Amino acid sequence: MRAMLDYTPRIYSGRLTLFSASEETAAGHDESITGWKTLASGRLEIHNVPGTHYTLIREPNARVLAEQLRQSMKELQAVLQD
Repeated sequence: MRAMLDYTPRIYSGRLTLFSASEETAAGHDESITGWKTLASGRLEIHNVPGTHYTLIREPNARVLAEQLRQSMKELQAVLQD
């Protein structure tokens, strides 16, 4: 908990991929996306995953997350090979 409270995020200039829980409250979801946008000076790619912050890593939502992560990694591999 202390590490989380003491951590100060810095701007990241590379490509950033965000997997976002689609069932969060609209206000909380918008604030979260805005927060990531302020930290990403490069490309920010957002993927919505069914579930909440706590359930997106549980079945059946975890399958959707895994597939989106797999696809994102394939795309990154293709970029790195070019």
